[in-house]
Amino acid sequence: MSPLSNDQHVIIKADHVHLEEQGLTTLIGAVNVSQNGRQFVARALDYSRVTDTIRINDESFFSDSRFVIRSDRATFNMIDGTGSFLGTNFLVNSVGGRGGADRIDFDQAGLASLQHSWFTTCPPDHEDWSLEAARLRLNQTTQMGTAHDVVMRFENVPFLY
Repeated sequence: MSPLSNDQHVIIKADHVHLEEQGLTTLIGAVNVSQNGRQFVARALDYSRVTDTIRINDESFFSDSRFVIRSDRATFNMIDGTGSFLGTNFLVNSVGGRGGADRIDFDQAGLASLQHSWFTTCPPDHEDWSLEAARLRLNQTTQMGTAHDVVMRFENVPFLY
């Protein structure tokens, strides 16, 4: 996930903050970390001022102009936009899609790699179609993707695999 702009100021809010000499900050209770349109919300997280990296070992929510991601664990670099999200459910704002993945990795080139994922643009109460893939690579710039080990379902019946 490429950086959104040159504004690199990180805004941190939390109920409790613990600062360590090595540049590690532990935030606890109603944690909100934001930077130029990116936002993390969690009950607790660690933030390294040295590397501008967030590490979350609990449920969290990440959002920017493109995605909303709920994950069980996450690591994210606020400067270059790289990171990993584990145990996810997500929304893709541009297409109104939603899905889930065991793992989502974002690299500096704006590529997203998803492991064991599913995706649909259908509403939750009326899922006409879905795509499942063992590996899915999405280019956010070109809005194109490549999937491996795919199953397409219509009305929950596999028709392409």
